[in-house]
Amino acid sequence: MNTKRKPVLTADERAARDTERRSQLDTLLIIAGVQAILDSDTFKTVLAANAKFHAYSVNNAMLIWFQNPAAERVAGFHTWKKLGRTVKKGEKGIMIYAPRVASKIDAATGDEQTHIYFGIEHVFDISQTEGEDIPTLDCPLLTEDRGHDLYDRLVVYATREGLTVSSDNQHAMGEAMGYYSAASTLIWIRPVAKAQMLKTLIHEFAHHLTDGKHTREAHETIAEGVAFQVCTCIGIDSGERSFPYIAGWSASEGGTALIKQVLGHIQGITKQIMAIVDPADEAHEGAPEPPPPAVAAAKRCRSTTVIAA
Repeated sequence: MNTKRKPVLTADERAARDTERRSQLDTLLIIAGVQAILDSDTFKTVLAANAKFHAYSVNNAMLIWFQNPAAERVAGFHTWKKLGRTVKKGEKGIMIYAPRVASKIDAATGDEQTHIYFGIEHVFDISQTEGEDIPTLDCPLLTEDRGHDLYDRLVVYATREGLTVSSDNQHAMGEAMGYYSAASTLIWIRPVAKAQMLKTLIHEFAHHLTDGKHTREAHETIAEGVAFQVCTCIGIDSGERSFPYIAGWSASEGGTALIKQVLGHIQGITKQIMAIVDPADEAHEGAPEPPPPAVAAAKRCRSTTVIAA
């Protein structure tokens, strides 16, 4: 029996090793994962459908949730008609605010003046319609019952940061796996398999740690990129869920070009969270480097099928 202890890495050696690990994950994230989704016929079909949907503001998203907590995908009457679906008879619309432009002629100068105001419009959830299936990209949930200790460790740290982490039903919002509210200093996580809860918590906590002004697409790309990298580092394969998610958010801003643009943020926040969930890195010290599980996930993503919403 060989009882010889493996050499302990110095701080500089550990930093170099971690940099190399992140570099490998970056390559997987950009090339083997998200690009496979972006290039697929399935994703192009989904984009064509998504192009007909409007992106709603945070205020409108809250209005939709207050009126119909189970709403998953909403659009106006005519948008649904363009997508081959019709609103069911007797369904009540969900009220949202919509910008409108009014103009008038200045009597003194003769110039036309315009101003924007907000009026009420009605939208309907897909459950209130019937007709053709809408193409979607499958983002399967993680189902492993693992990561309990790491989840608890991150909850404790989030609490020290002044956040409340909750899984109470009263904070649920539609079918979301979780959300982060800076105004309420709240992170809500849907109670499902612990591996999925851990990935969601990492994603939402990454939102909390993200500095600077970014588009919503960039924010979501950063958060899920961090979740993917941290999960991979601790041995949880989230690629089948993370890659389609990132592809969906990054596509409108250049896909992998956006990822390359925010990689510095992803790397920095990944390092912060790894220092929380695995501070000493003792479990991995001197251990052989396993092949990243995301490689297999990326290959499986190439054959993702279209499912009904």
